[in-house]
Amino acid sequence: MTLHIRAIDACTPLGDGASTAAAILAGISRLSLDEQLPTRPHDEEWDPWEEATSARIRLPALRYRVRTERLLALAQLASRDLAAQAGLRRKDVPRCALLLGLPAVDTVTAAWGLPGTASALANRLGLDGLAVVEAHPLGRTATMELLDRATVLLAAGTADLVMVVVADSLVDDERHDALDLAGRVRSSRSPAGMMPGEAAVGLIVSATASGSGTTVLATGHGREMQMIGGPAISTAGGLCQAIGGLLPDSPVWALPDLTGEDYRAREWGLALSRLTPRLSVADLSHPASSIGDCGAAAAAVQLLVACGGLQRGWAICDHALITAGDDDGRRSALLLGRGA
Repeated sequence: MTLHIRAIDACTPLGDGASTAAAILAGISRLSLDEQLPTRPHDEEWDPWEEATSARIRLPALRYRVRTERLLALAQLASRDLAAQAGLRRKDVPRCALLLGLPAVDTVTAAWGLPGTASALANRLGLDGLAVVEAHPLGRTATMELLDRATVLLAAGTADLVMVVVADSLVDDERHDALDLAGRVRSSRSPAGMMPGEAAVGLIVSATASGSGTTVLATGHGREMQMIGGPAISTAGGLCQAIGGLLPDSPVWALPDLTGEDYRAREWGLALSRLTPRLSVADLSHPASSIGDCGAAAAAVQLLVACGGLQRGWAICDHALITAGDDDGRRSALLLGRGA
């Protein structure tokens, strides 16, 4: 089944969905030094700590420093106008599903109560009586896996429309500290690290086309055995597996999961060389250079940028390829096509 994206919006350090897509494609960056996120020096006893470079969304209330509250606030801002964009009416709500993608459960997020956040988001959006309300703490591959879940719901007739929302924040001090301790945050101690960011993206998909929106042509999945943080670099086997069955005959606009981390750059380079000539890249974008690494929401931001480029004619190709790789070895890819 081909999914049609009827509406898409976002909340990022660059603004809403349209502003974010245009700014990223124009090369505008919101990254700056963040005094709230200190990074470790080579010698913690003698050397001064540095400020991390990050992209943070300014939320007014102090209560949004609470973990689930911040994620819910971002998700609400990203999806509050989706119903109007998609022409969703009150009578359509019982035939609509809500799928919320979140960071994976780990030692930091285990206490956040992530599984209960989907119902809270539905309440904040005023969507009572939805056919399905689900929270999926899946990490970086959440966007692709939730689109697969949306396909199942639509094919089964459980819903006519599916709202997919993905939110994450790596500027949370506990998550940042854990990543910095592992040497994954960019600093003089770890020059090949990522820069923390945060974002939320919401979209509504259906099985029927509407207007000139973007179509989700296919998703692919794989598993990498040499995981990030391990003793060896990626083999790119999982990424090649995820991409291999999606490739069209024409060149693609690639939006890979490049965050600044050496591991991800090497993996993409290996996959690119191994899939040549089937994988022909006409253009390449990586939104993390503008708004940092957005964790579980990174692939959703890549999707947002691709939709903006394809819909508005900014892309030089008719297809966009998006990739994502989680820390546990899961790899996913997504092929988008220009709408009618």
